[in-house]
Amino acid sequence: MNAERQQAAQQQEQMQQMQQVQQLAEAGGKVAPLAKALPEEAQALANADVE
Repeated sequence: MNAERQQAAQQQEQMQQMQQVQQLAEAGGKVAPLAKALPEEAQALANADVE
């Protein structure tokens, strides 16, 4: 009984991790073209974040 619960919890955790990775990949995919289209502005924003 305990082992089954543990396995279910692990599977749920893996699913959540995969969803997070997918969301990050989607967000990255949306940001990348903008960064390519506006390299100077993107760099300026990146530099502003660092300072």
